Amino acid sequence: HAHTAQRMLHVFKMLGRRHTKLSDGTAAGLPGVESELAVVEDFLQVVLESMCAPLGANTPRNPELIYAILQKQSLLLPYAGHPRLGAPVAYLQSHVDFFNQKLSVAQQRYQTGAGSSTPVWDAEQVLHEVVAAALFWHPEPRASGHLRFEYEEERHSEDFFVPYLWRLVLPRLP
Repeated sequence: HAHTAQRMLHVFKMLGRRHTKLSDGTAAGLPGVESELAVVEDFLQVVLESMCAPLGANTPRNPELIYAILQKQSLLLPYAGHPRLGAPVAYLQSHVDFFNQKLSVAQQRYQTGAGSSTPVWDAEQVLHEVVAAALFWHPEPRASGHLRFEYEEERHSEDFFVPYLWRLVLPRLP
């Protein structure tokens, strides 16, 4: 859905702003910033992978996501060379490059058919062209298609897990 795609990119934008501020704080030598920066990078990775997951072979079924990524493609640029975020950004960028090329051809075709006036595309026309171009998308294999997370067990974690498990089990007992 269009709203979901736009919200995902909005979350990415907000996390990106936080990442930039924390990166500036790390460069300035502020204490405790590194751990928060790592957490923000984890969240950025989750959002990027959440955008990558529905694409690939399912690209034709997700034109709203492609449209939203095309609208906000500039958000991806700062992370292209990032060690942790570069792979999902490169995958999304391959989609952006493909659809930008198809839209450019479609726009030239549209302008040629419209004559000398410079027509303005509306959102529906662009989305229609994205849907048409998605039929020609050939998925690329992803080098890193799996999310990797580290689990750090806290002291006395049983204080949380035991009551939680009992709450799950007790309602199911006869």
